[in-house]
Amino acid sequence: MQKSKKLLQKEEAAVTEEKEECEMDDQENEPEDEDSEDEEENNAEGEPPAKKGKTAKKSPEKSEKEEKPLSENDLLKKKILKLGEIIRRTKCPKFTQIEKLEELKAILKGNYAKYVYNHAVSRVIEWMIKLAAEDLTTAINQELKGTLKNMARQKYSKHVVVCLITKADKQTFEAILKELSEDIIKLMLLGTSNSVVTELYKKASKEQKQSLKHSFYGKSFKTFRSKNILNLKDVGTLSQTEKDSIFNEIHDNLTKVIEKSTMKSELIVEILREYLEVMEVGNAKHTALVTVLQSNFVELEQYKEGAWLATHCLWHSSAKERKQIMKLVKAKPSLATSVVGYAILVAMMDCIDDTTLLNKIVLQPLLEDCENLCGNMYGVKVLSFAIKPRSTLFLHPEQIKFLQEGESNPHSKKDPALRQKEIKGFAVPLVASKILDNFSAWIQNAHRFLFIKALVDETDFPEVIKLLELFTSLLTQPDYKETTEHKGTSSELLLIEVPFAQKLAMHLIKEDKRKYAADSSYKPIFCEMLVSKIKETPEFWLDSNRGILTFLCMLETEIPSVTSKVQKILKPHVLMVQSMTDTSKSAEALLKLLA
Repeated sequence: MQKSKKLLQKEEAAVTEEKEECEMDDQENEPEDEDSEDEEENNAEGEPPAKKGKTAKKSPEKSEKEEKPLSENDLLKKKILKLGEIIRRTKCPKFTQIEKLEELKAILKGNYAKYVYNHAVSRVIEWMIKLAAEDLTTAINQELKGTLKNMARQKYSKHVVVCLITKADKQTFEAILKELSEDIIKLMLLGTSNSVVTELYKKASKEQKQSLKHSFYGKSFKTFRSKNILNLKDVGTLSQTEKDSIFNEIHDNLTKVIEKSTMKSELIVEILREYLEVMEVGNAKHTALVTVLQSNFVELEQYKEGAWLATHCLWHSSAKERKQIMKLVKAKPSLATSVVGYAILVAMMDCIDDTTLLNKIVLQPLLEDCENLCGNMYGVKVLSFAIKPRSTLFLHPEQIKFLQEGESNPHSKKDPALRQKEIKGFAVPLVASKILDNFSAWIQNAHRFLFIKALVDETDFPEVIKLLELFTSLLTQPDYKETTEHKGTSSELLLIEVPFAQKLAMHLIKEDKRKYAADSSYKPIFCEMLVSKIKETPEFWLDSNRGILTFLCMLETEIPSVTSKVQKILKPHVLMVQSMTDTSKSAEALLKLLA
């Protein structure tokens, strides 16, 4: 049996050899441009295919190459990076950090110029400047003197320059400024150097900023310069030839920088404002700069002078261009809550004639979120402008004066009063309905209170009358309470005891008094509502000092229809008022009026 098994194995081996020989013959007969099945299988397995006509032979395993020994420079770099990792750790002990910083100083002394362009090592140098004292900044700056302009142009070393500027003392900063200001325009033409120029201008003093601006004024300015000419307004005192020469160079320099890096620097924005203030409006150069402002309209929010430039842009943009600007603004609702952004939106409401489009694209998304927006000190100014345009309650008189300057712009032809009426007609009903849905939130926040105080004066709208009815109803309910928080402690108070609610009631009463004094035929809407509701349960107001004060305020309106009803309500409760005189001065005054 064992012999037969061996014979069978030999026969199978012979058959296998014959098959392999046949396959070899087939491979030799195949054309060169076709792949064999074996090659496809090998390729599928990720192994290199066997050469055609030959059996694949296993290549001998290659011996691992020995690693080349590190050079002295590589070892030094490795050590620098290791020390850099240690000093950057947040949990690194102070004494260890100081010790490792000293080691790094010793290694890098005289070698900063060599390593500052290396990505990893430049990061270590940045951390050294941030963590070490100012003397290191001075030493590094002294060693790198003359190379800062080149460093500012490079991808990694520019961050070292920014750190040097940030940490430099007055003397070191002046040295850095002197070296870099020579090529300020060339640096701004490079996108990589923008952060350096931004930091340089940010830290510069008023005089140093003016010096940086002068770099844009060109060679002509240096020629005609005198002690009396400090800015572009002063250039207007020069002769027409000298003035035109300077303005042409400024325009060329501004255009070059803006085309290359847009407006990514406070320096550019401030020069642009100075230039637009003095240049002739309506010519080709002015139109070109307005077009630049239109395309960068939303980005102007980032700069202090952005509101002025945006407003100037709106004044000198056609109806079609204003439509495109509105679409850009719609894409950035956060404008309303920033110190510059809110002023831009106010300017839009103040000069755009197409109020239907303005309401749809810009105002509606803001009004839908009026509760959150009015909780912000800038957001409330935007929405309040829609209710009370150019009101000193929300805007500074200087800001209102500036808006008035744009009334003569060539693209706003609608009467300002009509424009404001159309915006108000859209905004008041929408906001009033939003407040009705969640009235409680509006009397718990100072900014929202200011807004609702402005809104409730618009009694020509039925939505506002509904709001007043709700307010008087809640104010006169003895079982209605509001949860308020003060210094981390929450408590339940009657609505008349909630500070902002009582202030709102007092405001409305005084408004009725003012309107009646101006016109004796005026019907006191809020006072009439309040008296008709409180007559049923006046006792709970008399238990409260704020309630007594509100009664007193109504008696002082001198409106006969109101004072007579209040006296009638309070006469049965004179003893109760008298009992409060020991703790309340308002009760004393009320008692005198009742007597």
